[in-house]
Amino acid sequence: LGEYEQAIEAVQKAIERNVPPIERTTLAASLAHLGRDIEAQRAREALQAVWPGVTLDGVRVRSLIVAPEYMDRLLSGLRIARVPN
Repeated sequence: LGEYEQAIEAVQKAIERNVPPIERTTLAASLAHLGRDIEAQRAREALQAVWPGVTLDGVRVRSLIVAPEYMDRLLSGLRIARVPN
């Protein structure tokens, strides 16, 4: 929780291995929380390219995150990155 730099690094490595689209949500959210707006926008666009029509509700349903505080942090970052509801 709050270790955005480490999350960014881990997800970037995972993307190289062609992970499922849900994994890309962490990248967009982490970049957004760090105020790296342009990178967060690019990560959101890349997410939307592999998951057309992605929404916050869709992320909530497909994510394996069960701890409410982690889900809240993920969704708040995705809101900042402008993923639609």
